Amino acid sequence: MTVEDVAAGKERTLGIQRTVTCTRGTQQLWSARDRWRLRRHRAPSCSALSGMDVVAVYAGGLHSMALLADGSLYAWGRNVFGQLGTDSTGDSVTPVEVQLPPEISISAISAGDYHNLLLTDDGTLFAWGRNNFGQLGLADTEDRLVPELVAALTDFSIEYIACGHSFSLVSAHGHVWGFGLNTYGQLGLGTRYFGDQSTPRPLARYSPAPDLRTPCLPAIMSPL
Repeated sequence: MTVEDVAAGKERTLGIQRTVTCTRGTQQLWSARDRWRLRRHRAPSCSALSGMDVVAVYAGGLHSMALLADGSLYAWGRNVFGQLGTDSTGDSVTPVEVQLPPEISISAISAGDYHNLLLTDDGTLFAWGRNNFGQLGLADTEDRLVPELVAALTDFSIEYIACGHSFSLVSAHGHVWGFGLNTYGQLGLGTRYFGDQSTPRPLARYSPAPDLRTPCLPAIMSPL
């Protein structure tokens, strides 16, 4: 038995295990919600995804996601802010397919408490879920029920993404941007910006990164 991927969220753990025999391999997605189950190795399987080729799992605050080999994405759990990406706000106790934009290939996903970031193979960034502090980077504070393009960063090929508690960080070509909750300076913006940010802002120590309030210079947009 081989564990191929794990993810930890609030009150639960997800994992993918593959059992290999001489003739075939079987894959199982499992989850455990409390320490009692983990101590006794009784993590129950997610039967709704049995037989599907799950390649990665992600755990947000109270929602979970699983990426399949065919590029589809499934989510389940709490959905009051649309974090399941199903164009609704109803919770789901079984995996439901996320309404992804057409013809995208997923490179990375990051799950926050109530929001998510999705990165495609060509460096395009999408976001959905709760947006009360601007953590989706969409220049407003309206929640999104399905993945939406982060238009402010379309001139850049994003390389890394990370979701915190109501804030997000992304990087490209050595530059880092932060957006969302900034009460305690978690965006790393120094004294250039105060308060929460609904538009991606460059981290202070990585200056001069492009300020998205003004046109980007070609020299800045080029890889270092």
